[in-house]
Amino acid sequence: MVSRSLLISLFRLIALCLVSLTLLVTARAQKSFDERSLTQKVKDAVVTIRHMDRAGNENGVGTGFVIDSDGLVATSLHVIGEARMVEVLFADGSRHEPVAVHAWDRALDLAVLRLDRKGLPTLSLGDSDALASGEKVIAVGNPMGLERSVVSGLISGFRRFDHSRMIQLAIPIEPGNSGGPLFNPRAEVLGLLNMKSTLTANLGFATPINALKPLLARPNSMTMNKWLRLGALDEGLWTSSMGALWSSKVDRISVQGKGAGFGGKSLCHFHQEPSTFPYELKVRVKLGDESGAAGLIFGSDGSERQYGFYPSNGQLRLTRFDGPSVYSWNILSQVQTPHYRLGDWNTLSVRHEKDRISCFVNGQLVIESKDRALRLGQVGLAKFRDTQADYSNFMFNPTPAEKVPFEPDSDLTQLLAKIQTHLGDNPSSMQALSASIGDQSPDQLQ
Repeated sequence: MVSRSLLISLFRLIALCLVSLTLLVTARAQKSFDERSLTQKVKDAVVTIRHMDRAGNENGVGTGFVIDSDGLVATSLHVIGEARMVEVLFADGSRHEPVAVHAWDRALDLAVLRLDRKGLPTLSLGDSDALASGEKVIAVGNPMGLERSVVSGLISGFRRFDHSRMIQLAIPIEPGNSGGPLFNPRAEVLGLLNMKSTLTANLGFATPINALKPLLARPNSMTMNKWLRLGALDEGLWTSSMGALWSSKVDRISVQGKGAGFGGKSLCHFHQEPSTFPYELKVRVKLGDESGAAGLIFGSDGSERQYGFYPSNGQLRLTRFDGPSVYSWNILSQVQTPHYRLGDWNTLSVRHEKDRISCFVNGQLVIESKDRALRLGQVGLAKFRDTQADYSNFMFNPTPAEKVPFEPDSDLTQLLAKIQTHLGDNPSSMQALSASIGDQSPDQLQ
C-alpha cells in the first residue's frame, strides 16, 4: 500500500512539472509571437519618413506609424524637421507627401502628419503609465536606412530630460529608428523611439505614448504650405544659393547641410548692395564645429566670384574666389589670433575701402589687404564644408563715417602720464604700474 505522504509528494512533483512545462511553452509561444507574428501584424502600419532640403535633396530618414485609418501618421518632430519637405513610404511601395502637419510639439519632440489617404492599417495605442522596469518590448524601425528592422529589449527605467519624462530602454537604437513605435507583446504602442546614448550601444530612450494623446485631442494643424515657410528666410532681405538649408528664427539665421558649391560652399546674399566705397558689414557667428568654416562675403557677383572672411579650423582667413573650382581659389591671408574665441560667438567685421580691405574679429584688426581684383558687389553670408553655423546681428553700413584721428581724452591722458612716470626707469616693470593704477592687472595693461 502506498503511503499518504508518498502520494502527496508524487502529486506535488507532477504539478511542478506541469507548471514548468506550461511556462516553457508560453515562453516559446511568446518569443515566436514577438519576433514573427507581431512583425507581420504591424509592418503595414509602420512607415519610412524621408525629409528633404529646400532643393529637394534627401537630408535624412526616420520612422513613423499610422494611428488613424484616415491618414494620421505619428513620428518625432526632429524626423520631419521644421520647414522641410517630407515624403512617407509604405510597405507596399507607395509614396505620399503630407498635406498638413496635424499636430506638433517642439518641447516633446512629437509630430503627427496628415496624408490624403483613407483606409490605412493602424496601430493600437497602449498605456505608457502602466509600464514597469523589466518588461519586454519590441521596436520596429529603419536603422541606418534598413527598412522595418525588428529588435527586442527591456524597459530599464524612466528618466526626466528637460522637463519631459522618457522611457529608458536596454535596446540598441540607431539613426533611422527615430519616430518608430515601441511595442509590448500585445502589439500596443507604448512609445516613440527618440534617441540613443553615445556611451553604449544598448541604451536608448523613447517618448511615452501618453504624451502624444493630448496632442491628438487638441491638434494645432498647419498646412504643408505654411509649414514649409516656418523658419524660412525673409525673401525680402535674403536670397540663398548653392544648396544647404538656410533658416531664420527671430534675429538669428542658421545653416546646415553641405553646400553644392566648391568645398561645400553655400551662399546667402543680402538684398541691399553697396554703391560706393567705403562700406562696412558685420555679423556674429558661431560654428557647430571648429573644423568647419562660415562667415562674411562681399564684392560678390551673386554666383562664383566673391571675397570671403571667415574662421576656418580655428584660424581667420581672407579668401578671393574667382570661379567655381579649386584653381580659382586664392587665400589672400590666413592668421591665428588669440582674439578669436574657439567654440563661442565671435563678431566678424569688414571695412572695404577703394584701396584696402580691413578685417576684424571681436573689434581687433587681424587682416589687411590691398587686393583690388573684385570691386563693388553683393554682400552676405557664406558657409563651407558640412558646417552647421548660426549668425546673428548682421549689419550692413553703406555709408560709414570716415576714420576719426585719435585724440585721447583727459582720463587716458592721465593714465599715459602715470605709465611714463612709473616706467621711465624700467620699461618692463608692468607690476609697478599695476600697483599704481590699482584696478588693472598687469595682463590687462599689457
